[in-house]
Amino acid sequence: MIPKFWKIEELTDDRLIDIYQMYFAYDFDENFKWFILKNNGGWPDYGTFDTDKIKGRCFKEFLSFNLNSICSVWKYYTSKATLSFKYIPFGLDSKDNIIAFSRDNKVVWISKETNEIEHIADSFKEFMDALRFPDKPADIIWFRACDWLVEEYEEAGIDWFNSPEYKYCVLDNQWCKDNELCVSLDIWDLAVVCFVAAKKEWVEKNYPKVIGSKCQLTPEYFQRPGYGDCIFVEYTKENLGLHDFVG
Repeated sequence: MIPKFWKIEELTDDRLIDIYQMYFAYDFDENFKWFILKNNGGWPDYGTFDTDKIKGRCFKEFLSFNLNSICSVWKYYTSKATLSFKYIPFGLDSKDNIIAFSRDNKVVWISKETNEIEHIADSFKEFMDALRFPDKPADIIWFRACDWLVEEYEEAGIDWFNSPEYKYCVLDNQWCKDNELCVSLDIWDLAVVCFVAAKKEWVEKNYPKVIGSKCQLTPEYFQRPGYGDCIFVEYTKENLGLHDFVG
């Protein structure tokens, strides 16, 4: 399924892709060039992809071929994460790690912190075919909770950590599986943040105050530009349980 793209930048010059290829001695395949002509710099709806090590990484955006763009392929090519020009960056995940082509046209994920490399796909077409843009089921509630008070979180989120029945259970993998929850954790400025996907009936029975609060995230949240701070794992049977966020 090809998603709708946001923040698309019209190419300032149709020759930019060809100039880039000549300058960096790399030939993009025709599928990629056709795609960029229509979706340069685009941000897709919420989507996930798998690497050979991690399942469910969150895709954020395609880099722009325009020279003056904030997230430009020209700037990222000269970054340290391209490992001495062995890789051709073209996208970012939700934590700004790089998605790139290797010189033999395979698609890889590169950690911005460690330069660790994970294989994604053998071609751009295979990468796009494998990207998942799941519908948000009507019977699934998506919410987040923080363990200290900031304006963005109402009491519903704070109570998730302070209430005796959830304070420790939410950090227990088996409890999350038994309750059919997909929970991922992250640290934001010394705060522990839980990103939770749960069946609506479970939320209504066990944690109703989250419904309609600022903690609840609607499907539209995932489809807006700039969703990159969200690290929900895809709600599937295989993903039930607790997930430490891997950046």
